[in-house]
Amino acid sequence: MKTAVTIAVAVLLVAVAAFASQAPEVDAHLTTKTTAKQIGDAKGPLNVKFDIAITNRSDAPVTLKRVEVQTDDSSGIDISDGKKKADITIAPGATETIRLVAKSVASSNEAQTEPLELMVLLSFKGPGGGFIKAFSQSIE
Repeated sequence: MKTAVTIAVAVLLVAVAAFASQAPEVDAHLTTKTTAKQIGDAKGPLNVKFDIAITNRSDAPVTLKRVEVQTDDSSGIDISDGKKKADITIAPGATETIRLVAKSVASSNEAQTEPLELMVLLSFKGPGGGFIKAFSQSIE
């Protein structure tokens, strides 16, 4: 059974790597004015504004279709409404910045003292079809 799971995971990784090599090169960076401490210290819901700068490094336009920002389950912080549909075309060599406002709620009574790790998923449509850019970024 373990061998079958290992083989399935290996095949999946090869397929993802092959697909990723065909996806256009897109860079993204998340910034926020809200600190991890402010998010963790909030006694109730807190609106957190995220700016995500997306740079299209390919030679063809790409269209951003969806954005999602979430926290790790172990952070004690829950980001809700951190999803947004989009229809933004980014020209080759261009950078577009989008704003996402999400509610943050501490899911534990402990104050956030360490950097908060955010996971970002960006869904695109490119010349070869859909692709996803995923990255994680810490805010302090």
